[in-house]
Amino acid sequence: MVADQGFNMIDHPTILGIICNLRRHETGIGHTVNTAYLNAIENYTSCRPLLIPCLNDTQGVEFLDPILRLVDGILLTGSRTNIHPRHYGADEDDRHAPLDTVRDRTSLYLATWAIETATPLFGICRGLQEINVACGGSLCPELHVKPNYFDHRMPDTEDFDFNHSDRHDIAIQPDGLLASIFGTAPKRVNSLHRQGIDKLGHGLRVEAKTEDGCIEAISVIDHPFALGVQWHPEHQTGTNEVSAPLFAAFEQAMRMRRKV
Repeated sequence: MVADQGFNMIDHPTILGIICNLRRHETGIGHTVNTAYLNAIENYTSCRPLLIPCLNDTQGVEFLDPILRLVDGILLTGSRTNIHPRHYGADEDDRHAPLDTVRDRTSLYLATWAIETATPLFGICRGLQEINVACGGSLCPELHVKPNYFDHRMPDTEDFDFNHSDRHDIAIQPDGLLASIFGTAPKRVNSLHRQGIDKLGHGLRVEAKTEDGCIEAISVIDHPFALGVQWHPEHQTGTNEVSAPLFAAFEQAMRMRRKV
């Protein structure tokens, strides 16, 4: 038996709960997390990832309780799917596809749970939208058709690096969570989304916008760390100045929660 040599954060790293997406593969449907997120966690934190499966119709939310007792933070990842519009009072049409109602059930619960329990929460792309919807906000299904808006969708090329490279600047609002990480100088980020925030949810503040007015980052007011970003910092690991500070600040919030 190894002797107890005292507690430290390397020997006892934080546990990060990461929501899964449903993906079809050759033998069925799997619960998966893209490798890019795991690589970012490995590169920029000492966290240990714990994958959280999505609830199906036979499982109540109490299914998650033993898992949530283990985690120090929640990561809501991006996805090619969108939130079902019924969650923000809109009717479904072709603009909202593809949908994943099983993920909706889990992610909206996780967002609400993390906000209510002051658990560090980081939402990326769909994750930002889930935080907004969980707080009573709504989404615009197609930003590119709005007057004077950029086309925020991923470029249609086969060049992965080009598609995920920086596309536009964000203007960081003063005195917010994002400004405490970066300051207020503009930062350049990638852009891979078709949908975005329409009405801001209750208890949220805008942390950053693009020149066209698209909300690129939000936070929960009076929460130690509940941040959503519309871009994909996991695809910028090692190349962009916003990636490492974001994941580091998230991990620091998880460490502070563990000390409470």
